[in-house]
Amino acid sequence: MLDAQSTRSSPQGGPSGFDAGKKVKGRKRNLIVDTLGLLIAVTVTAASVQDRDAAHGPVAQAMGKYPSIEILYVDNGYAGQCAAILRDEHQLNVDVVRHPANAQSGGWRHPDQGEMFPVIADSNGFVVLPKR
Repeated sequence: MLDAQSTRSSPQGGPSGFDAGKKVKGRKRNLIVDTLGLLIAVTVTAASVQDRDAAHGPVAQAMGKYPSIEILYVDNGYAGQCAAILRDEHQLNVDVVRHPANAQSGGWRHPDQGEMFPVIADSNGFVVLPKR
């Protein structure tokens, strides 16, 4: 599984940038983990580097160390040309995990009204916030 995490960082110790998507100034960790979540490969870049541009480093690391890897799960940030390049260069099955088109999250639909209400977590469970 390939993904990236942006983290805040101090001015010392390397390049930093601004990740506009996550609104974080710092560095980005590009990680490959196995299905148990154990770390296989990691590279650190400035946060301003796009996920798809930094994908080749950890994939090359992982394939050099574990050539038996057959499938790589990625999110929509790596779809398209990046997934095709990874597939061709490393002979991997790249599976882009997409969100369901009809998924609704963070809300509750009233069975009679068909209206969506926001839901928040509370210490006693979940609370439905009625619209005012």
